[in-house]
Amino acid sequence: MISTIKNILFLLSFFYSQVMYAQPSPALIYQQYQTADGTAAKVKVMNDYFENFRGTEPEFAIPSLLKTENYFSKQNDDRGAGMLQLLLAQIFDLMGEYSSALRYSIPALHNFERVADTSQMITLSEQIGSSYLGSENIRQGLHYYLQSLALAKVSFKQERYAIICNDVAVCYNRLNLPDSALPFINRAIGIKEKLQDLSGISAFYATLGESYLVMNAPEQALPYFRKSIEFEDSSTSPKISASILSDIAEAYYKLGQYDSVILYGNKAAYDAYPHYKKQLMNGLVWIYKAFDKTGMKDSANYYFRVAATVKDSIFTTEKDRNLQEIKFQEDLRLQEIETERLKLAAERKENITFSLIGLGIVAGITLFLLLSRWFIINEKIIKALGIVILLFAFEFFNLWLHPFLEKLTGHSPLYMLISLVCIAALLTPIHHKAEKWAVNILVEKNKELQLVADKKGMKKNV
Repeated sequence: MISTIKNILFLLSFFYSQVMYAQPSPALIYQQYQTADGTAAKVKVMNDYFENFRGTEPEFAIPSLLKTENYFSKQNDDRGAGMLQLLLAQIFDLMGEYSSALRYSIPALHNFERVADTSQMITLSEQIGSSYLGSENIRQGLHYYLQSLALAKVSFKQERYAIICNDVAVCYNRLNLPDSALPFINRAIGIKEKLQDLSGISAFYATLGESYLVMNAPEQALPYFRKSIEFEDSSTSPKISASILSDIAEAYYKLGQYDSVILYGNKAAYDAYPHYKKQLMNGLVWIYKAFDKTGMKDSANYYFRVAATVKDSIFTTEKDRNLQEIKFQEDLRLQEIETERLKLAAERKENITFSLIGLGIVAGITLFLLLSRWFIINEKIIKALGIVILLFAFEFFNLWLHPFLEKLTGHSPLYMLISLVCIAALLTPIHHKAEKWAVNILVEKNKELQLVADKKGMKKNV
């Protein structure tokens, strides 16, 4: 989880502004994305699009991102859809809505597997691990972190490898397996020191302190927590800071120094409020436990109730967000159905128009040939034109009656076939009668023309 926050630091500004900016349409973004030359250029288009959401509250940003993700998915663009799904997963993860985060991060991983993007596969495996870890599914989180670690090792990205080692250590600590955690966290710190890269090392020292805390050695844990605070920088989010302060409160609780527990518990709650509810709850828990130990029951009960309220709100908020997301997806689906219906209706109207034009042209030619008094027509031509008219007529009735037949038959292929056969059965005898009528007219006309021709021939001979 810590590594994910480092990679998406700019998203933290979501939580500090009420400004909503007009966002470009998904179709426009997709057009820019498609015309970009090469993968790097496409990634830049997406990053520029993501920058539009700086300073925007999640409730404003998420609907726009969902629309764009839906559009890219409909275009079967694995990379573009994957980038949007990753961003959505990271936002939901930061908000503590882990089921929503998983709903987007797992499909995103599959998308990047299809395009064989190892770097993004590493990021997605980390993200999935973070969401499972946050939702207390520690073993599933560990599985994805180890999967990410294997990919990072093959790709020789030492910085990423160190970050994931820290994530693995966090999982082992949460599973009460500090002996398994220590090799990974020591390896992570060793890589950082070797690279002389101290960015993010604050989180690594905090993880090392947590390992000793799990081993019930708070005296050994506290120096690493203090070192963690010492190395905090501008990249350290309030969420990480609140977690470290909560760990310090726990260490002092185990040492029986309850005044320090209350002090650091309050600091953790202050940093976590109002957006990082899980860290806020942890800080409040240590406060009420400390008051309970000192015999201040009223204060203990007060903080207990507040912590319980925050805990309930974590699940309520995620439930409400899931319901909003489901409603949004359903609205999108209904909108697409309506758009498709209007499109099909327009196409059907156009096809009917063309059929009528074709039918009119062929019928006009046939009537002209039948009524013409200047030349003799072969009977086979009339029969051939009659078949063409029959086909046009059948297609016209098929297009005209299709919506009614679909509704009547319930979209059943068998009943649709029977209906079309019935239409053909009605048109066939009409065609035969019309053809017989046309041939009779043709015969009579040809006789008249032949008689006129014979008379002219006789006059010439005389």
